[in-house]
Amino acid sequence: DKSPVGRAVCVLLSEFLDMTTGELVHVDGGYHAMGTELPPAE
Repeated sequence: DKSPVGRAVCVLLSEFLDMTTGELVHVDGGYHAMGTELPPAE
């Protein structure tokens, strides 16, 4: 499902975050924050 990534892109391109520059945004369901490994690709 690519919709979470699409929504994140829409927010970054909107005027809501007009003062945000040079950020790395993880859209991975919290895996990065928890430090767990991603499940193997099917």
